[in-house]
Amino acid sequence: MILADWASNQGNFRMQFFLILFRFAHVASVMRKRSKLNWFWSVPTLVLYRFISEWLFHMEVPPALEVGEGLIIDHGYILVINKHSKIGEGCRFRHNVTIGCKLNS
Repeated sequence: MILADWASNQGNFRMQFFLILFRFAHVASVMRKRSKLNWFWSVPTLVLYRFISEWLFHMEVPPALEVGEGLIIDHGYILVINKHSKIGEGCRFRHNVTIGCKLNS
């Protein structure tokens, strides 16, 4: 997935860096739920990811979000996605995008 994201954002080093961070944070988010032993490395990873994504990139992309390969972020600024959303392959986001999700009750 990382290679597909890297290739899709060719020439946009800022978003390539962000998507690598997102993929590692996603792994940390999944592993944190599997075992208490994973908390020692996953929680600091998730805190660091949240700081970098929200304070430096101004994007709220939760690490638990399910995203397909080849995500393209053209103008990564003020991007907000609900953690219950599911993003498919080859999706493209631009600036000022908000994606919510209505949960079935």
